Amino acid sequence: MKEEGVFPRLIELIYERKDDDVGLHRMLLELLYEMSRIQRLRLQDLNDDFIRYLFQIIEGLSDDVNDPYHYPVIRVL
Repeated sequence: MKEEGVFPRLIELIYERKDDDVGLHRMLLELLYEMSRIQRLRLQDLNDDFIRYLFQIIEGLSDDVNDPYHYPVIRVL
């Protein structure tokens, strides 16, 4: 997956499509998590903006701990 550049493309999709469809966005996050369990992410696959974006999602949803969106984001982090 690393050789094909799958991780950077998936991160790009997650970051660019954040306003499209919540269900699709959550599924992309879950896919990223499952892929990272199979093969570890490299530092160059991640960027600071993406990590900050994930923390902003958690902070934005911090009022509702029962929100099903919480868990996929936390697992990716």
